[in-house]
Amino acid sequence: MIHKTRKLLAAAALCMSGLPATAANIVQNPGFELGSAYWTTAIFIVGIDPMWAHTGPGMARTSCIGAPCVDSLMEGAYISQLLPTIAGTEYDLSFWVRSFKGKGHYSVIWDGVLVDDILLAQNGPMTQASFLGLYASANATLLEVHG
Repeated sequence: MIHKTRKLLAAAALCMSGLPATAANIVQNPGFELGSAYWTTAIFIVGIDPMWAHTGPGMARTSCIGAPCVDSLMEGAYISQLLPTIAGTEYDLSFWVRSFKGKGHYSVIWDGVLVDDILLAQNGPMTQASFLGLYASANATLLEVHG
């Protein structure tokens, strides 16, 4: 297998649930086992690749380089999904992320607002990113993860 320089943005599963903690995950195809089904993608590879995943065979990765990859809503390299939310409800988001062969950078946009913009260590370990109390302003909320 030929290995190219790759930066992994989100691996295994994106988990989004409303409070309380026992609520169901509202992200469809959170582990990317169905490829890009339910996801809008730009400059991302999404699907089965156990080598790049954390807890299962699915992953999402990009080789995009530079600030334009993570700068703006619906621009650069991203995966996104319109989530079925309830206006006024808070949600929690958790996913695994890692950068391979170079410094990585990811950002998370929730409901049009940047909630995280993080630089990753070069070839560092898988790290769980978690965000608690994300407020839904409508009955559908856009989640967008850039890399």
